[in-house]
Amino acid sequence: MITQLWGVPIYKQSTNHTLSTFSDTELDVLKNAREECKTAKDHRQNDSSQTEVVKTDGAILTKPELERINNFITTHAEIYAREVICMKQDIKQSSSWFTIAKKGDWHTPHIHRHTLFSVCYYPRAYSGDLMLYADRGKNSFQQDYFLGLEYTQYNAYNCSTWSVPITSGDIVIFPGSVAHGSSVNESEKERWMIGANYWVSGTLFFNDELDRISI
Repeated sequence: MITQLWGVPIYKQSTNHTLSTFSDTELDVLKNAREECKTAKDHRQNDSSQTEVVKTDGAILTKPELERINNFITTHAEIYAREVICMKQDIKQSSSWFTIAKKGDWHTPHIHRHTLFSVCYYPRAYSGDLMLYADRGKNSFQQDYFLGLEYTQYNAYNCSTWSVPITSGDIVIFPGSVAHGSSVNESEKERWMIGANYWVSGTLFFNDELDRISI
């Protein structure tokens, strides 16, 4: 028996909530936000292979027209908080956005600061993987010693990168400290991702009132 001690919990769920289930109103809100977002246009102009990031003040899911999508994402966020982390405190959505990757686009590795965990929901995806990167490029056997080991096969213990295959309707959740990006979209169809970051809400403490904090 192998116990995955101190591992990084990656949650993935396939759903039937694809772009085809979006209402005309929901699609219009997302398309209008994309058209109005100067940041997304700058990304496209500065590097034509970079995924467009539509920030909309970092809170696109707070739009009333997107309440159904927001509730869907938060439902899975609650599952991660209660069944994976097993935390008692509440969670709150701290930011939300969406990205569009055309053919040939990819997303550079990055982390999400001030984030307990991140949600990536793919209503439309026909090509490409979500890429996860080990901290400092070190796998489980390189944390203290950077050993140049050779491996017969790669697995979750000895890899420094991990590919999560995605398709339309998939939702993936991981700690905000995990560096991540995406591989190239090789499909003629755009890849859409709606993202959300979550933070803790409530009182945190270890021993007593001297190390207590309320958020």
